[in-house]
Amino acid sequence: YGPGDTHVLGLFQAIAKGHFVIFGRGGSLLHPTYIDDVTKSFLLCLEAKEAKGKVYIIAAERPVTVQELAYTIAGALGVRKPFHVPVWIGYTGAFFFEALEKVLGITPILNRARVRYFIENRAFDISLARQELGYTPNYNLAQGVAETVRWYKERRYL
Repeated sequence: YGPGDTHVLGLFQAIAKGHFVIFGRGGSLLHPTYIDDVTKSFLLCLEAKEAKGKVYIIAAERPVTVQELAYTIAGALGVRKPFHVPVWIGYTGAFFFEALEKVLGITPILNRARVRYFIENRAFDISLARQELGYTPNYNLAQGVAETVRWYKERRYL
């Protein structure tokens, strides 16, 4: 994520409009990675002879919870924090929207895959990239989100 990326724009827009909810306690781990850190890792791979043919996991310094991510985005946007709903409500809503999709042919705003995405852990180990490439992320979540919000606002996406 970061300036130039619109892949997560929908998440930022949903939080800005108050349409994003956190399923359950929001303790599932995600590992958002700022674009400049990804670019830095590519340059490190080009410079490191031992990197040839290897696969490295590149991610932020640490994983964050869904709640921390959502609250950080809300803070950077200056909007209220998303609220929590039980996971079963998420799945019930997803079932309803998926049924509407079949009947009306509309794209659902919520489906079971989206619910699962926000309740399953996605944390990674970057130790090999640290050891072999000297990779150290430069951006923390607050910095990266602030830069992303600035870029989105400059382009009137938000």
